[in-house]
Amino acid sequence: TEKLENSACFSRPASFARDFQKFICNWRSCNMRSLVLLAALLVAVTAQAPPHMLFKPQRYFVGTEASFSLTSYASESFSVTLKLTYEACTCGRSQVCLEEVVYDDDTKTVYPATDETNGQPAVLKVQLPSLGELESHRYYISMSSSEGHTFLNRQFVSFFGESNGHMLVKTDKPIYKPAQTVNICVVFLDASLRPHSAESTAQVVIRDSRFKQILKTTVTIPAGDGVGCMDIQLSDEPNLGTWTVGANYLIERGDNQCQFYFSSVRGSCRFKVDEFVLPRFEVEMTGPNQIQRTDNVIEGTVTGTYTFGERVDGTVRVNATLTSSSRRESIPFYDTTVPLKNGEFTFRFTDDAYKSKVLYRYDPFCVKSTILIVAEVTERGRNATQSTSLRIPLVSNPISLSFTDSPTIFRPGIDYTIKGKATQADGSPAASERVKVTATANNGRKTLLDKTVRTDANGAISQTVKLGNDINCLKFTMSPVVVEGSCDNQAVCFSPSPMYSPTNSFLQLTHVSPSAEITPNSNARVTATANNRFRVLHMMVIGQGNVLLHTSTFSTNSRNGVTAMTVDLPVTHAGVPRVKVLGVVAREDGELVADLIEIPVTCQLENQVGVSFGTGEAEPGDQVSVVTTASPNSVVVLGVIDKSLSLLADACKSVDTNNVCGLLRRLTGRSLPAGGSCSTESDSACCPAACSEPAKRAVTDIFNAAGVSLDSNMFQPRPPFVPPPPNFNIPFGRPEGGNVC
Repeated sequence: TEKLENSACFSRPASFARDFQKFICNWRSCNMRSLVLLAALLVAVTAQAPPHMLFKPQRYFVGTEASFSLTSYASESFSVTLKLTYEACTCGRSQVCLEEVVYDDDTKTVYPATDETNGQPAVLKVQLPSLGELESHRYYISMSSSEGHTFLNRQFVSFFGESNGHMLVKTDKPIYKPAQTVNICVVFLDASLRPHSAESTAQVVIRDSRFKQILKTTVTIPAGDGVGCMDIQLSDEPNLGTWTVGANYLIERGDNQCQFYFSSVRGSCRFKVDEFVLPRFEVEMTGPNQIQRTDNVIEGTVTGTYTFGERVDGTVRVNATLTSSSRRESIPFYDTTVPLKNGEFTFRFTDDAYKSKVLYRYDPFCVKSTILIVAEVTERGRNATQSTSLRIPLVSNPISLSFTDSPTIFRPGIDYTIKGKATQADGSPAASERVKVTATANNGRKTLLDKTVRTDANGAISQTVKLGNDINCLKFTMSPVVVEGSCDNQAVCFSPSPMYSPTNSFLQLTHVSPSAEITPNSNARVTATANNRFRVLHMMVIGQGNVLLHTSTFSTNSRNGVTAMTVDLPVTHAGVPRVKVLGVVAREDGELVADLIEIPVTCQLENQVGVSFGTGEAEPGDQVSVVTTASPNSVVVLGVIDKSLSLLADACKSVDTNNVCGLLRRLTGRSLPAGGSCSTESDSACCPAACSEPAKRAVTDIFNAAGVSLDSNMFQPRPPFVPPPPNFNIPFGRPEGGNVC
C-alpha cells in the first residue's frame, strides 16, 4: 500500500489524463497491483459514452408510447437497445421482488450527427403498460449500446398522476323530484382519451345534500366500451338540495387477492333534488357590449318566450345599478315596471341617469365601473317569474391591448419581434386602431423604439427591434393614442427575460406559418436564426408530453456570422391542442444552445361526433328520431332531456370537444417562464420609467419547459448566482414604490 501511494504512476484522479504519458514512461517501476488498478480505470474511461444528447419524456403516461431520441457526436456509428423491465413483488409481510424483462426489441443504429447522409437522430419507442397491467409492479427503463456505453442506467418510471386515465360521471338530468329514478353513467377513458381497453370496475358513492352516504356500490365497465351505467331510486322524502356522485377506479393488486386500493383516476358529478315545477318560459336580454363616454343613450330589449315558442303575456321589471370594483359601491339609478308588448320591452335611459350620481366624486369611466341590469318577467294569471341579468362595462377607450405570442425570452444580438393585439369589449378584433409602441433598454437609458402604428384587420400589432450585444434589460409599452376624455391608465407593459450564454451564442425560433393556429395533419413552418455559425440544427416536435418528431437539418445559409434556415415540421392529431417546437444546436466546444416556441393546434379530434333531431317539430307522444354521426364502431352515449330542466340547474360536464381539449392541455406540461406583464389599468405603479434587470434564463429552463429531460455529457451553461444586495431600509409591510413590472 505504501509503495502504491508513493508510486509515480498515479497522482490525483483529476490529473490522471495529464499524467498518463508520464506513467507509460515509468510503467516498469509499477507493481502488479498498480497495473490492476490501472486496468479498472481504463475500463471506466473506455466505457464512458461519447458526446451525446438523449431526450427522454419528463412525464410517463400509462398505456401510451414513450419516445426516446438519441443524438451522438461520436466518430463512428453504433447500435443501442432500449429495455423496459419490472419488479414483480408479492404481497404480505415478507415481500419478494423478481425482475422480469417486458420489452427489449427496439434496437437502432446511431450514426454521427455530422454525417449528412445518415446523421438523423435515433428515435426509440416503447409501449408503456396499461393501467390494468400496473398492479404492484415497479417499472424501469434502461438504454445501452453495443460498445458498452450506458446512456440510461435503469431509471425508475414514475407515471404522471393524471395520465392513469380520465373518469367522467354523468346523470341523465340536472334536477330530480323525490321518488324519481336517477340514471348514472361512468365514462372511463385512458390517457389517449380512448375507451379503456380492459374490463374495469369503478366504485360509485352517492351522498345527499348533508353529505350522508346513501349508496356505495361498484359498476362494471366493459372492455372497449368505456361506459358503465347504473340507477338509484330516490325515496319519497329525501334531503332536498345538491347531491354528489363520486366514482373511483379500483385495481386488484397481485395474484394473491391483495385488497383493493383507490388509484388517482376519479370523477364526480352533482345534481339537485327539489320540489320543482318546470318553467314555462325563459327570459333573454340584449344590450350594448360596452358603454363609451360618447354614448348618451343606452337601450336594450327584454324578451319572454314560452318553451313551446310563443311570446309571454305579463309584466317586466327592469332595474339598473352602477357598480365599481375599485370603489366597492353600488348605486341604483333606474327602476321601472311595465307590461310586455308581444312579449317584449325596450328599456332606455340616458347617461345623465348614472353620471349625476357620481361625477362630482370620481369619473366612473376611469375606475372600472359596470352597469348591472336585472330584468324579471312575471306571467299574467300564474304569477310565475323568471329573471336574467346583463353586465355592461364602462370604458374610456373602446379597445383593450395585450401582448400575445411575444417571446418571453430575448437574446442580445438577435432581432426581437414584439406582438400585440387590440380587441373590442366583445372580444372581436379592433382593426385600424392607432397604438403607440415604445421599447426601452438598460433601465431606460436607451430608447430602441418609439412610434405610432395601426392595427391590421385582425387587430394585431407586430414590431421588430434590433438588439445589440450590450442589452441586459428590455421593456415594451403599448398604449392607445389618447383621445379627448380618455383616462391615463390604458398602457400595458411587457418585460421579457434575457437568455444566458457564456459565449454569447444564441438560437431563436420564429413561427412563420400563414396562420398563427395550425390544423392537424398540416405543416408548421419555423425559422431558426443564430448569431453564430452552426452546422447541424436539431428540431423536435413535442405534443402531449412526448417527442413526436426529431429531425436534423444541415445549415447552408450563413452570412456575416448569422445563420438562418426555415424548416417545415408536420403536426398530427397527437399535437392537439398545442405543440412545442424545440431547437438545439451543439457548438464545437460542446456548449448547447436552444430555443422553444409553442404553436396552437386547432382542437380537431380524430373521432368527431354529431347529433341532430330528425324533425324540427313534434306533438306530445310522437316518436322522434335522433341522428348521430361518428367513426365506425364507435360507442355513443345519447341523452335527451326537456329543455326546461336546463333552466333550473346546470348539468354535469359532458364529453364534448372543449372538455376533452381541456384534459389534453393538462398533459402538455408547463410553458416557458413568462416575462413581466401588467397593465396600469389594474396597477398604477406597474409601468415605471425604467425596468429592473430580470433573472437570466438558462438552457435547462428551455428543456424543462419543453416537457423533456436531457441526459447529456455536453455543456449546459447556467448563469452565475448573484445574491441580492442586503437592504436594511425596507419598512415593515409593503415595500416603498409599489409593484415593479
